[in-house]
Amino acid sequence: MSTFLEITTAERPAGNNVEDLASYSERIKEEKNNNNNMSVINSLAEAFKSSKDVSEENIFAKNTGLNIFVSNFIDDKQDIVDNITKVIDEKFGSIDEKLYRIDELIDKFATCKAENEQLKAKFNSLKDENYILKNELNKFNPLVFGLFKKK
Repeated sequence: MSTFLEITTAERPAGNNVEDLASYSERIKEEKNNNNNMSVINSLAEAFKSSKDVSEENIFAKNTGLNIFVSNFIDDKQDIVDNITKVIDEKFGSIDEKLYRIDELIDKFATCKAENEQLKAKFNSLKDENYILKNELNKFNPLVFGLFKKK
């Protein structure tokens, strides 16, 4: 894509006679038929510069239509950039919020995991204690009226 500086400072085609300008205009027509918009714009800018009555410094001063086109093109480009920036900001905002929620969930997960490990350890100690008490109980034989005798 050509910039404003490239359009205004590009070299003129060789020669200023009618044949050169005719071949130059034919080349512009071929580019237009190819639907290559940027090359057409560049070619038009070169054609404006190659004319005898228009100098490089005042090409846009004498062509208000070209000024309007360029300013509209720049405004449209800026609108597109602004819209894309807005969409990206919205998406990144929602992503940041989701990442914050994920961080909270990870913290809760770590807390639950630590608590789970503590409960497993407590369960194992109670299981061991239960085993010891059952063995102690098996050492006694039941007698009458809830009395027990040690083996």
